[in-house]
Amino acid sequence: MTTVEERPGIAGARHALLRGNAARMENQPLEAVRAYREAVELADASAEGTAVRADALRGVGIALLSLADWEEAASAYRESREAARELQDERRLGLAETGLAATAFQRGDWRGAEIHYEAARSHAEAAGDPQLLAQIDNNEGTLHAARGDSARAELCFRRALARFEDMREHPDAARAWNNLGLALTAQARWVEAVEAYTAAQGHCDREGQVEFSAQVLINRARLELDRGRPAEGHSLAEAAWSLAERLDDGPVAAGALCLLGAAARARGDAVGATYWFRRSLARSDRGRAPLIEAETWEQIGQLYFDRGETERAVSTWQYARHLYRTLGAVTQVDRLLDRIERHSSSAPPAASPLRRDGAA
Repeated sequence: MTTVEERPGIAGARHALLRGNAARMENQPLEAVRAYREAVELADASAEGTAVRADALRGVGIALLSLADWEEAASAYRESREAARELQDERRLGLAETGLAATAFQRGDWRGAEIHYEAARSHAEAAGDPQLLAQIDNNEGTLHAARGDSARAELCFRRALARFEDMREHPDAARAWNNLGLALTAQARWVEAVEAYTAAQGHCDREGQVEFSAQVLINRARLELDRGRPAEGHSLAEAAWSLAERLDDGPVAAGALCLLGAAARARGDAVGATYWFRRSLARSDRGRAPLIEAETWEQIGQLYFDRGETERAVSTWQYARHLYRTLGAVTQVDRLLDRIERHSSSAPPAASPLRRDGAA
């Protein structure tokens, strides 16, 4: 039987959990981790304490994921999953699996992400949780988009938006609209993509999602570059970079820097492009933002090609293709193979990477 003396411990654990949530919402991940770990230490072995422990450990995972600490984030999510299993709580199990999937995706293990999303969906369906199902639809769409399957991604995003519409305003609706814009951009459906990004930005503005606004700006910049408007692309990428730097968001900053380089390249500014690409690699290499790293090397290859250095361009594209293949990005792998074969009568195998000095 729970004694009266034990309740202050639970009260302290819940208070620490709330402090962790507040710190995370204020973009203070280290402070959030400290508060969440305090909650874990204070939580007792009761069902209530186990629930607090599961939620606090998941909070640790979310905070560490924002810091690109993949190993520790995955460890926290696994511990949260174990606590949820003790409770036989399907919703908390689904949330833990979703966190593990997001971590796997960020570190480049896309097959692992797919497996975790399948498990998350099973738990969410068992819990009858439409909000979690919408989140999973949205995240799975992101995975399909990264692999280059824009049609399948679009279906996932529209399914997520339909669920969010039933719930009226929801914080994750901005993410779903943004991701739908990505899928439409990949299909060169410019007008629809702009409408999707505008809807995403509207949700960000109404709900104060400053951090996610930077990602929307990056994707709008990519759209403008794709349709041949480098000046507009530069302006949007610069705004995204400034915001990401202020928020200390390394992966988003890396993406913005890559697009600033692409905009400079499109304007014929090889020196400026080199500068921005080097800065992007400094933020994205060593597994910190693997998809951005691959995209940056692809852009560097195009810069070499623009300068008439075809052999060096082919070698760089092969390295970028190797990075994409490691991620399971089939469409990008096939696209680069076509490009390599067009510009090299006997393209050598993707051997060692180029020297890592950018496009000097």
